[in-house]
Amino acid sequence: MFIGHFGVGFAAKRYAPRAGLGTLFLAAQFIDLLWPTLLLLGIERVAIAPGATVVTPLDFQHYPVSHSLLAVMGWAALVGGGYLALRGARREALILALLVVSHWLLDALVHRPDLPLAPFGATRVGLGLWNSLPLTLLVEVPLFAVGGWLYARATRARDAAGRCRALLGTKEGTCCGEPFLFLVTGFVVNAEQGKGVMRRMIAHMVLALARRGFHPGVLAARTYNPVWYRMLEGLGAALPGSVFYPRPSGAGQDPELARLAAVLVAGTNPGAAFDARLGVLRDGLARTPTLFRGRRPRSGDGAVDGLFHDELGAIDLVLTLLDIRRVPADVRRAGLRSVQSR
Repeated sequence: MFIGHFGVGFAAKRYAPRAGLGTLFLAAQFIDLLWPTLLLLGIERVAIAPGATVVTPLDFQHYPVSHSLLAVMGWAALVGGGYLALRGARREALILALLVVSHWLLDALVHRPDLPLAPFGATRVGLGLWNSLPLTLLVEVPLFAVGGWLYARATRARDAAGRCRALLGTKEGTCCGEPFLFLVTGFVVNAEQGKGVMRRMIAHMVLALARRGFHPGVLAARTYNPVWYRMLEGLGAALPGSVFYPRPSGAGQDPELARLAAVLVAGTNPGAAFDARLGVLRDGLARTPTLFRGRRPRSGDGAVDGLFHDELGAIDLVLTLLDIRRVPADVRRAGLRSVQSR
């Protein structure tokens, strides 16, 4: 399970008000954070086997220390006991321990029968929901949504930005030798506040990556939403020298970015039909369940709305690129910090 664990972490805030959200997430994901370390040490094993399940190609071969039920109960006692020793909050310590165990219980819903009950036992369990993408989404998405709703009811935002629920997922990569930041997932509840919140989140991400030594020259995102288009275009306005693709009219497109977009589509969606003049990825939503295809909103910009509502089919996407390679490093940093602080 993936986002479902975060849903449980969100929901736990209602019952452990003194624990920070980051601490709750850490407990809910504790055994998955432990697992990569054990892989690197050679104590546990995993293989990539395409087709292992519909949702993930990972074949979990041996992970008794991080993912056996008995071991997880021990890790739960360690996490809860550690929090109790540091904070002296019994209720929160108990909730954190339960969150650690909840990870195994939720994994048992989606994994194949590969979860051990004890480190040295032969019994493996798992209901195998990962063999069906619709069933996986049917469990994970409501779990995450309900958890977010419970968190919102249990907390009070300090300002207007806090009242706008937002989610951003990113992936680093390269294309044609250029460092890219792929904005994989972007979601906001309130469109007007959301544009500002999402811009701040992206600015924060780019600055954080720069501190780690990764300097993305191009930000890329596929979207069906004209509000997202305008949000990324607005981010470019804060970075003098940046170039945004595509222009809604199709005229005056930057030829280098159009070429990069075509290469990017060929690498990530082989065989997909791509209109480089408009930046349109035809049938880009074809693999998305119908349940999650929303009606396109309007952004208030006639040209942009014309692109999304007149030029796109029901399951087409627009590939947006923001080229910040020409922005001097100091100007880029100052512009991103300005966006981040708004």
